Amino acid sequence: MVDRGMTSVFDRGPIPNFVSARLAVARTTQAACVFTALRHHNIDTHFLVREDDTRLRVKECRVRGLPLLSGATLADMIGLEVLFRLRATEKFCNRVAAGEVPIEKIDLPDGVTLEPGVKFQTPFVEASTKWRPGGDVYLSDSEAADVAGVTPAELERVFATTVRASFVIDKMCAETNLTLDDGKFEFARHRGSGTFMIIDGVSLDELGVRMGNQWFGKNLLRFFYKEQHKEWLADLEIAQRTYPDDKTKWPEYPPLPEDLIKLHVQRYERVAKNWSRWVSRL
Repeated sequence: MVDRGMTSVFDRGPIPNFVSARLAVARTTQAACVFTALRHHNIDTHFLVREDDTRLRVKECRVRGLPLLSGATLADMIGLEVLFRLRATEKFCNRVAAGEVPIEKIDLPDGVTLEPGVKFQTPFVEASTKWRPGGDVYLSDSEAADVAGVTPAELERVFATTVRASFVIDKMCAETNLTLDDGKFEFARHRGSGTFMIIDGVSLDELGVRMGNQWFGKNLLRFFYKEQHKEWLADLEIAQRTYPDDKTKWPEYPPLPEDLIKLHVQRYERVAKNWSRWVSRL
């Protein structure tokens, strides 16, 4: 698995003129740290070893009908993104207020009202589509099982692994002065045993992480576009609904300020350094 230093947000594809070798190294370091920590806690992943600055050797799994690089595999990717919520974000609270998430499914501490920043007693786990043209959508548990081709019991096992893994990463973040709000995993199912393993990359790209009110990861870029380019984002959402299969009709990214790019990369490097120290003490 190779990191080529590109970045994308809002399912728009790679941001032009933003390819960073330093970012690739930092993300690879972060992923290796996460997988090492998960392995230490006996959570199965596809990670084998870090080969160089931007390359991880992993157990290959089949992704839909795509050809295999190794020529053989013993696992198949399930077509879901599995999302965990440790703390309430403003977006999640808005979904609850709109009736999209039943409040009774959220494990809040006694006497605590749902508001941004509140930590759940048990992580809230749900799934979304993985390859839906024009953007992914949230799924009910029964829909998720159907989309992934798994039984409800198997989906429960995937969700249980997600909870265990989220606790490991939450501890790593807390002990490196970060707050983990949420994140996502992808899974593959072993053909023989039917067990599931976490696959793909797990870095700040896949995690909602902050230090106080300062965003780390892709949320830093997302909030820039939401605050500074509201009209572009609205046009993008319309184009994604109208032309889900034709990205040539989607508006191009507005340029990112150079100082924001620099800050984004520096924060990835800072986290990579701190996580490396943390993992070395396991």
